[in-house]
Amino acid sequence: MYGILLFGATTLLLTVYFIIWPIVEYFRDPKGLRRYPNLNILSGITDLSFCYEAHKGFRSEALLKAHQTSPVVRIGPNSLSYSDISAIKV
Repeated sequence: MYGILLFGATTLLLTVYFIIWPIVEYFRDPKGLRRYPNLNILSGITDLSFCYEAHKGFRSEALLKAHQTSPVVRIGPNSLSYSDISAIKV
């Protein structure tokens, strides 16, 4: 009986920590990064999408396409990519 309760509690905590909390942080936006366009649909929530692009070997092509529309692109929850040095604000 305790094993089932422990398994359920662990599953709930892992779901909240790895799925619910990143989504809450994305909408809470404590760093103000939501104003920049995302590289893809998941880049504001997790770094896994950028890692997947790097694994495929086409990360630079995806960044080039994104930078054609905007000089600053959000590539992760806490990461930005700049296409030009003048896009960096001091």
